[in-house]
Amino acid sequence: MWWNRRHGRTGHVFQGRFKGIVVEGGQWLLELSLYVHFNPVAVLGLGWGKGGKAEEGMGLQTPPAEVIATRLETLRGYRWSSYRAYTGYTVAPAWLKMEEVLRRVEGGSAGYRKLAEDRLLQVAAEPLWARLRWGAVLGGEVFAEDLRKGMEIGRETAGRRSLCAEVRVIRRA
Repeated sequence: MWWNRRHGRTGHVFQGRFKGIVVEGGQWLLELSLYVHFNPVAVLGLGWGKGGKAEEGMGLQTPPAEVIATRLETLRGYRWSSYRAYTGYTVAPAWLKMEEVLRRVEGGSAGYRKLAEDRLLQVAAEPLWARLRWGAVLGGEVFAEDLRKGMEIGRETAGRRSLCAEVRVIRRA
């Protein structure tokens, strides 16, 4: 209650933080991987908070060269991310399976590094989560509809619950 009053929030601290999202393979998996790897630099201090990122994406603001250099340095040096392993800056631990993502990029680790660092310089206008369907599916229109049609839903409500409520059977082709 103290934390909620202090931060103007309601509910328990981790409410809405954790959820499962069905992700279509292919380009969607690659996009999600880049999104996760960019989290250490998507901060207000580097001008890439929610507002700053959107403004850059629309071309309303251009970050100074020093900020871009700091973003790259932070991305490359963040020790709690697998980005360094994906891009060949360090040896990947045995448990990290990168093949599925790296297969989506021409050039393997070097190609992933080039793609990620080019993206850091040119922000996409539409954030990844804006393409989320029903709050639970990240993929193309056909994939999302096929997934939805393959579910038996016990009750119909708005938003994510309409996709996930009382799922009994998932039929996959």
